[in-house]
Amino acid sequence: MPTPKGNGRPTDPKISEKLLDTAERILETDGFQGLRVEALVSEAQTSRPAMYRRFPDLAHLTLEVLLRRYGDNRVEPTGTLAGDLLQLQLNEAKMLSEPLMAKTLPALLKAVSDDPKLGKLLYEEFILPRRLRVKEVIDNAVDRGELGTGSYNLVFICNLLLGPLMSLSMVPSASADLSADAARMTAEVVERELRVATGSPE
Repeated sequence: MPTPKGNGRPTDPKISEKLLDTAERILETDGFQGLRVEALVSEAQTSRPAMYRRFPDLAHLTLEVLLRRYGDNRVEPTGTLAGDLLQLQLNEAKMLSEPLMAKTLPALLKAVSDDPKLGKLLYEEFILPRRLRVKEVIDNAVDRGELGTGSYNLVFICNLLLGPLMSLSMVPSASADLSADAARMTAEVVERELRVATGSPE
């Protein structure tokens, strides 16, 4: 959630929620390019100073909107590595195909390239928790004896999972392919890679 800057009076959480709700509606309809401060604060019935006390800029506000909607990618364990990987991928494919993410992610990634602090926040609050969730799935498979204890590269595995889905989401003509089939195929590729890396039988 947004953190007030400086040592001024405490911020009203209701205003923060109203700004997030309003920004989410605008982003889902018009994308990042349609998000304007004056229209946002007018619809949220607040002021520019109130917004900037909570969010450094519109890019940080946008990231908070995405974290609120998609921050938790936890899945219910299925009891198998294949099932858990598939559930993770189905969740990610659904996230990337929703209008809010599809209309926001490209512009947010551009903003991240220009703002190291925003990039750090994106990594710590969005990317790292997802990597740790993948590690949890793999650790559970090791505990069940599905995978051996050989080493694997977690970052590489996570990129194999999310990279193809993100690529599809960025190309309008390919976004229709962001389906359960894409989720299943990427999950199967990663399962095979993990079995090879850890010396586990098929």
